[in-house]
Amino acid sequence: MGRRAIIDYDWVPPISDRPISTRLPTWLDDWLRFHFNRRGEGPSVGLRRVVEEWWTRENYSAIEIREGPRGRLAAVSGGPELWQVIAIWRSSGEKAGLVESAFPVVNERVLEQVLEYAILFSDTIEDAIGRHASVGAGPLAGAVPLTGVSPPT
Repeated sequence: MGRRAIIDYDWVPPISDRPISTRLPTWLDDWLRFHFNRRGEGPSVGLRRVVEEWWTRENYSAIEIREGPRGRLAAVSGGPELWQVIAIWRSSGEKAGLVESAFPVVNERVLEQVLEYAILFSDTIEDAIGRHASVGAGPLAGAVPLTGVSPPT
């Protein structure tokens, strides 16, 4: 791979203690509050999610956020969810070529973006892997969490 993602398994992005305040047009404020309420989110959590999704689009062109049965999850544009890519990557011995064989849309450039994104949002990816790896079938059987702890045998 070109520029290899450096994975620091212990790093957790901190939440800033500096609030950002802004005034919105009434129509936008009303729409956001309606949307957040419908999703069961307060304004702070909902706005943080919206900003994180915008930030993802701005910084990771190969990644999109999709609505699915398990909520909003990151996925490769036109491809698999990121937890699936990470699970295959781990079970393949971290070989980019084998990941691309499983998911042709995930070339080395896309995989690099997936790995970098996975560092920042490891909790959601690990939760998804945990739900599916417990099945113990196929390529997910070898998936281990970003903490580096092997699954129980």
